[in-house]
Amino acid sequence: MDEPADIRTRVAIIGGGAAGTILACRLLRLDAPMDIELFEVRDELGRGLAYSTTDDQHVVNVPASKLSAVADEPAHFVRWLAAHRHDARDEAFPLRRVYGQYLEGLLATRMARAEHCTITHVRALVTSLRREGDTVELRLHDRDERATYDAAVLALGNVEAPPAIDLPTDPRVFADPWQPDALDGDHLAPGASILVVGTGLTAVDAALSLADTAPDASITMVSRNGQLPFAHLPGPLRATWPSDEFPTDIADLDRLVSAWEDHLASGLAAGHDWRDIVDGMRSITQAVWCALDEDSQRRFLRELRRAWEVRRNRAAPEIGARLDELIESGRLVVRAGDVSDVRAEPDGIHASVAGDGLRLDRLVSCTGPTADVTRTTNPLLRDLFETGLAVPDPHFLAVRTSDDGELVRDDGSIDPRLLTLGWMRRGELWETLAIPEIREQSQAIAERLVSLRTEP
Repeated sequence: MDEPADIRTRVAIIGGGAAGTILACRLLRLDAPMDIELFEVRDELGRGLAYSTTDDQHVVNVPASKLSAVADEPAHFVRWLAAHRHDARDEAFPLRRVYGQYLEGLLATRMARAEHCTITHVRALVTSLRREGDTVELRLHDRDERATYDAAVLALGNVEAPPAIDLPTDPRVFADPWQPDALDGDHLAPGASILVVGTGLTAVDAALSLADTAPDASITMVSRNGQLPFAHLPGPLRATWPSDEFPTDIADLDRLVSAWEDHLASGLAAGHDWRDIVDGMRSITQAVWCALDEDSQRRFLRELRRAWEVRRNRAAPEIGARLDELIESGRLVVRAGDVSDVRAEPDGIHASVAGDGLRLDRLVSCTGPTADVTRTTNPLLRDLFETGLAVPDPHFLAVRTSDDGELVRDDGSIDPRLLTLGWMRRGELWETLAIPEIREQSQAIAERLVSLRTEP
C-alpha cells in the first residue's frame, strides 16, 4: 500500500555551524518530504565558531580545492570563489569569513530550490532531550515549550569546556580567545606583554590578531611542547604519495610506527616532500586508527599526538611566513613548558611560565577543549551523559557511536534516532573534523534520515 502523501519526517539538527549546515544542504538536495528545524543561537547559519570571525588575519588552513561542501562536486567552492571575485586558485587559502559566506549562500540556494523539504532556523539553545518510543523531545533554554521530532542530529562542533589551566576572574584574563575584546589590543599600553597559552592553530590566530592590533606589544606563546604548526608549501598543489599499499590492519602502535617510517622513506626517496606523504594518508587514516587496539590508541594520544597534529593540521603558507617574520623581529617568542600559579595583581597578571615568573598585561588561553569530554560545560551534552543517552568514547575525547554515527547508550544499545557527526566522533574515528569527513558523514546520515520514512 502506498504511503500517505502527507506523512513528513521531522528532524532536529542541533548546531548550525559547518557540520549542521552541510547536513542540511544534503537533506535539501535529496528533497524528501521532511521538516527540519536547525537549532543555532547565532543569527547566521553556516558560520559556527570557526567561520564567524571577521578578522582578516584568519584564513582557512586547507587549500580551496579541498573545501567543497558538495560531495559530488569537488570544484564547487573554487567555482563559487571565482563567481564572487575571490582568489579562485586551487591552492588559495581564503579568509575564514569568506568560507562562512559560502556555506550560508549554499544553504540559501538549496532552500530556494527544494520543493518538499523545509528548513527553519530556530534561534534557541537546546539544553536537554528525552526519548520516548519513536520520538525525540527537545527542551530549550528559557522556553517552556517542548518540541517532538522523529530524529535528532548533534552537530555540536567543538563543545565548550573549562580551560586546561586555573585562571583568575579578571578583565585582563581571557579563558576563551573568542570572548569580546580578547584579541583587541588597541587599548594596551605601548610595550605591553601578552601571553597566549597554546601553540595550535587557534593560538596562531590569536597571536596574529594581537600582533596586528597591538603592534608595540611583545607576545609569548607557550605550550607543553612549544611546537607551532608547520605550514603548507607555497605554490601550486603537489601530487600526494599514494597510500594504497599501506597496511590498515595493524593493531600495535610500534608496528604502525615502523610501517610509517618505511612508507615515509619510500616517499622521500621518490622525490616527494613529507607533506605530500602525510596528505596521502588522509583516505586511510580512519581505518588505520580503528585497527589499533585501545592501548595503542592511548599511547598515540599520549606520545605522538602533537607530533602528528602539527604536521597534519598545517597553517597556510602566508601564515607560516608571518609567524617567521614576527619571531625573527623578536616580537613573538615561542616557549615550551607549563603555565601555573596565575594571579591577578594590581600591577598586572603574574604567572609562572616554563618555570620563569612573568608579569603580563594580558593572558589569552587557547588550549582548546579539555581532554575529558565529561567535563564539558555544554548543557545538552552534560544532560546526555547524566541520562545515559550518550557515553564517552574510551579516550573521553567525544562520544561512542555506531559505524553509522548513531549514539551508543550506557547500556550498550544503539539509538537509531539520535545521531552525530564531525567533532563528536573524533575519539572513534580520529580524522573526523575536516570538511571532507563532515561531507561524507553528512551524506550517510542524510540517507539514514530519509530511510526513517519507510521503516516500520
